[in-house]
Amino acid sequence: MLTACLTFAAMAARRALARPAVKRRIQQLTGVAFIGFGLRLATGH
Repeated sequence: MLTACLTFAAMAARRALARPAVKRRIQQLTGVAFIGFGLRLATGH
């Protein structure tokens, strides 16, 4: 039963993450995170 629930959840997540709008938002958030980490590294905090 647990395996079936996990499989269903994984399939739903895959469909959601495959949408272009979601992909774009993930890329934007990743870019912001990298810029933030770079600024933190550059300022020495």
